Amino acid sequence: MPPRQRQPYHHGDLRQALVDAAIALLREGGLPALTLRAAARKAGVSQAAPYRHFADHADLLAAVAADGFTRLRSVMIEAARAGTSPREGLRGLARAYVRFGVKHPSEYRVMFGAETAGHSRFPELEKQSSSVYQLLVDGIVGLQQLGLVRSGDPMAIALTAWSTMHGLVTLVLDGLAPFARRKPALTDELEDQVTMATEILMFGMAGDSGGKKSAATVRPKTRLPATR
Repeated sequence: MPPRQRQPYHHGDLRQALVDAAIALLREGGLPALTLRAAARKAGVSQAAPYRHFADHADLLAAVAADGFTRLRSVMIEAARAGTSPREGLRGLARAYVRFGVKHPSEYRVMFGAETAGHSRFPELEKQSSSVYQLLVDGIVGLQQLGLVRSGDPMAIALTAWSTMHGLVTLVLDGLAPFARRKPALTDELEDQVTMATEILMFGMAGDSGGKKSAATVRPKTRLPATR
């Protein structure tokens, strides 16, 4: 989901214009390309203009991260609603999360970057990040109420699910997933891996009871690389 398209800044929402410029810089040159001065040039404003809204570089990064979480939540909601069943809704939510991270690697790394993580000085980032987590918690609660997910603390279950998807995105972005180097096959294999991951999350790793297999079981197409 691309950032909102805007004309060069003349008047109005200067803050969002700078955030959009920062996102464009990230996509063009990664984190080293993103500075307050570069964002000002990209937005067509003076070098002093960013300081009306951002105290420093980290403040701008936090705004970019918050914008990313807002867009991520939007695509996750859309995917969940498109599901043909509650479980498929959860799978769709997971697929949307992974697709977003793989499609927008520079933004994704900023969203979870050490420069802004855990800092109380960025309340909007904390709000938007928490809203993505809450979306997953609400999905878990809904499945628990239908008897489709085991009972237990939904926040702990949601954190486990988020950790799994975040780990998968990170492995792909770092080129460590078994299929990450084969770009033509990446989409299909990534989709299969997300399906497998959600299958394990919902049904566990135990062997099939009585020889029965879940209809959504996916056979892995590759072996894990040997431990170095």
